[in-house]
Amino acid sequence: MDARRRRMSWAAVGGLWIALTALGGWIVNDVVSGYEDAEARLANQAQVYARMVASHDRFEIEMADQIIKSLLVHMDDNLFNDEVSEARRAGFERLLAEHRARLPGIASFSVVGADGIRRFGVAGKNFTDLHQRGYFKALQAGTQEAFVSPAEAGLASGKPGIHVARAFRRPDGSFGGLVVINLSVEDIFRPYYATLGLEGARIQLRSADRVLMVYPAEEALAPMQALSDALSPLMQEARERGLVDDGAWVSAFERLPASSIYAEASLSKEMALKAPRNAAALAVSAMLAALFAGVALTRAIAGNLRAQSELALAYANQRRMAIHDKLTGLPNRHYIDEQFETMRADFAAAGHSAALIVVDLDHFKAVNDSLGHHAGDELLQEAARRLRTAGGEGSTSIRMGGDEFVVLVDLGPPGDAGQQRVRAICQAILDVFGQPFALGCGPVAGGASLGVSRLPEDGIDWDTLSHKADVAMYRSKEAGRGRFTIYEPGFEAPPASPD
Repeated sequence: MDARRRRMSWAAVGGLWIALTALGGWIVNDVVSGYEDAEARLANQAQVYARMVASHDRFEIEMADQIIKSLLVHMDDNLFNDEVSEARRAGFERLLAEHRARLPGIASFSVVGADGIRRFGVAGKNFTDLHQRGYFKALQAGTQEAFVSPAEAGLASGKPGIHVARAFRRPDGSFGGLVVINLSVEDIFRPYYATLGLEGARIQLRSADRVLMVYPAEEALAPMQALSDALSPLMQEARERGLVDDGAWVSAFERLPASSIYAEASLSKEMALKAPRNAAALAVSAMLAALFAGVALTRAIAGNLRAQSELALAYANQRRMAIHDKLTGLPNRHYIDEQFETMRADFAAAGHSAALIVVDLDHFKAVNDSLGHHAGDELLQEAARRLRTAGGEGSTSIRMGGDEFVVLVDLGPPGDAGQQRVRAICQAILDVFGQPFALGCGPVAGGASLGVSRLPEDGIDWDTLSHKADVAMYRSKEAGRGRFTIYEPGFEAPPASPD
């Protein structure tokens, strides 16, 4: 009997050590998997940030350049280099002001002569000597027709910004001056970067050899010069995008189309891996407790299982929060990054077409400025509720950021019925947004401008569809707001040059 008990005891001890060995192996695997998953999420997050920043900054810089090009067709050498009448000067300054209003956040808008002297603009300080500015030197040299500067002080407005400039060429091709726009860092770029909720991260707008702008400006983290050196060769190869992990930072970059400018997002691995390290310490503590007390083994396993369940639930909630807008509850940009390819494949498998409707609230900035951000948040929440109702079945409403929303609509099989459906949905959105918004501070007038692109007629990737829908939406705004425009080929064609 005693021998039998000993055998059973040794068997129990052996079983205990087998169980502890298995538990130790499981913990090691879980820790390694946790680190691998965290690193994969970190790389994906860096790429998503870089893509979002590139999309935003590309739009702002391209919009500024488009404004300049649309203005240059109305200009001649006299405006740049000769004395003009007060009436013509005043008329053109009004034209500058009208163009400036198309892109909120323009700090200054200047016309500079071939001698580098500022002739006039929307911020005063005429006849300032600008011939030493980088954009003047580059455009005067004739090596390029357009120029984007680093973030630098604005001499006319006093606001630091990124200068977008384009040369005026005389009929013989000689340099006749330039038009330059200062995109305010504080009014255009930093407010958007602040919405990304960056923690342990840095955003840079840069080229291979120079930094245009850094966010946040006061960076308490370790210097990133070595990491910048690692990225530079890849950018010099003119790659569209890339990812670098140097052990301390994970950096993703994406090139703004048709330029040598890159949006770079760098995330600290130390901060991102803090949670897996804490989880590893907890698991090792549980294993040590099991080694000292066999009785505690069951409790440790049960506690670990509970912790795993809670961790999985927390991760699921965290993931849901990551792909949904905190203010409105609608899906956000991250949702599009994860789901659009699947949605497009589903449309194609069903033989359906789809429409992407960009919805931009009219005069939202005025509500924020006059009634405060709390009122603006109320308006956005009510706008999201109305958008869910107006979109109907088979549609997905998304908040892209600020006061811009997108509705992705399944139009069914291609044909007239789908076209009628998208028009009906656009009209339904205009109708519900045309009603006043009842906010806590009182009623506020509604209104929205819509732009529509279609899948697959106008493109099959998100960037192309959203860009064309944005172009169509701005057509709606230019036509007087409160209407929808369906994208058509030729909307983006540059104005015809005068004979």
